[in-house]
Amino acid sequence: MKKYAITSGKGGVGKTTLSMNLGISLAQAGHRTVLFDADLQLANVDVMLGLHPEFTLAHVVAGHKKMSEILCAGPDGLMVIGGGSAIPTLMNAGPKRMKLFADQIDELQTDADCLIFDTGAGIDNRVITFCQMADEVIVITTPDPASVADAYATIKVVNKKMDPKPIHVVVNMASSVEEATYIFNAIAQISHQFLRKEVSFLGYLTTQPEVALGNRKRSPFMVKAPESAAADQVREIVQYLTQPSQIKLVA
Repeated sequence: MKKYAITSGKGGVGKTTLSMNLGISLAQAGHRTVLFDADLQLANVDVMLGLHPEFTLAHVVAGHKKMSEILCAGPDGLMVIGGGSAIPTLMNAGPKRMKLFADQIDELQTDADCLIFDTGAGIDNRVITFCQMADEVIVITTPDPASVADAYATIKVVNKKMDPKPIHVVVNMASSVEEATYIFNAIAQISHQFLRKEVSFLGYLTTQPEVALGNRKRSPFMVKAPESAAADQVREIVQYLTQPSQIKLVA
């Protein structure tokens, strides 16, 4: 089972939107995929997908359910592990509870080929722990200067606290492929210069009405608008993930 952590230094950059649509695209391509809502403070994947899971991570922490027992069916074959919003036992999850998650994740291998952690924003210990559980880390940024700075800070912390593993960058809300390439190159150059870390360009999403409309309607664009440019851009990201030799180190 391949595990991906999708993270960002700054909130509001479209991390959950990408996580959902990426998971759906993987499932549509025939990969058994689980989306794990790893925002332990403000989980909202179930809301954005229009799901009403009977059981969530709160039941796992309480010892009432195993992680494999709380899988909820999402769109087009995607399976979802729902979190819990503003639940103290999750908001205050320390090393013991985080180890509980880690111990049970391996049990999902019989149900999944791919596991996506949709982490919270920021670089606290819980976010980094989910990144450590992953095989590859995907950092989301937008062209906004604060977002770019926070993306670099995330790469810096992840690179320092983890064994060497691939770190990818996705530029969201770009006006064009040229702008996305420019933003990625800026991050890649500074990461190489100051961290001696090579990051790869996984892809980009341009600003499109289908994205916002899908979120408002609780129907992801991979389902609602599968022929849109946004859907094509996500499918290209999936292609890079599943065929690593095509990933670009320099755009």
